[in-house]
Order: sequence, then C-alpha cells, then structure tokens
Amino acid sequence: MNRATWLKLIAVGLATAGLFFLGVACAPAPTIEEVPPPPAEEEVAPAEEPGIVAEEGAELTVWESEGASGEWLQDVAKLFTEKYGIPVTFEPVGHTDAPGKLKTDGPAGLGADVFAAPHDHVGSMVAGGLIYPNDVSDPADFVDAAVAGVSFQGIMYGYPIGI
Repeated sequence: MNRATWLKLIAVGLATAGLFFLGVACAPAPTIEEVPPPPAEEEVAPAEEPGIVAEEGAELTVWESEGASGEWLQDVAKLFTEKYGIPVTFEPVGHTDAPGKLKTDGPAGLGADVFAAPHDHVGSMVAGGLIYPNDVSDPADFVDAAVAGVSFQGIMYGYPIGI
C-alpha cells in the first residue's frame, strides 16, 4: 500500500475514531425536522447522496506521543483539515498517559476526541463511560489480534492501529 493511500486510510480512520471517542464531550440530542411529503401528483427526483458535512464550529483534539508518531499524526491532521474543513489540534500526550488524563479531562469537556491508549485499558475506559463501541468498522477488515486488543466483552471499541 503506498503512502498516499495509507494517509487517506488514516484520515478516514481519524474521522471514524473521532466520532466514537466523542464521549468526552456532552452533545445535545439530535433533533429531527419533519418534512411533509410532496403532493402525490408531483414527480419526486431521487435524492442525492449527501457528503460528510461538519457541524458549525466542529474541531478535533488529538492526543499522541511526540516524536515520529506525533509528526506523522500532524501531517495526517493537515490532510484531514484540507479534506473536511475541520481544524485539528494536536496535543502531545503519550498513549500510556491518555487513559488517566481522559478520566479527569473527559468529564470536564477538555478531553481528546481521538487518542491512542494501551489495549489493557479498554475495559476500564468502557466501565468509566469514556469510550463508545465502534459499530462502523468491520472487525473482519483487521487482524484478529488487533480486534481483540480493542475489544471488551466481545464488543469492538476504538480503531485498531497495531498489534
């Protein structure tokens, strides 16, 4: 897989992970606007598939280690911002420090939307209500050991990035 394809995959992964790790922020329940059906005599054109549109003021905070991982992530964040128009803030937080920091910063609304954490902390983060299930990714797309690392009681959380 070439670097450009890999970066695109990671950008999509960041977007997916961001959606599921938003447990650190309390968002209001979505509202549904009811639209009356068109009159029966009018022909209805097929709906176009909507693209991804960020809500107004959307931004992502990402925690990752400094060094090569942090530099790489900042490059991916730039590509993500260019593609989706969502600014990404990088904060240097090591993966071993992320679960503890999330416990304090998350409830205060200061936690990261996307972060790396050791697999052996998944259970405590689930129990603390700090992460949500990943019901978008198909576990069959990953190596079994990677899925096991981000799963708790048979449910996949997060996005496996390594084994």
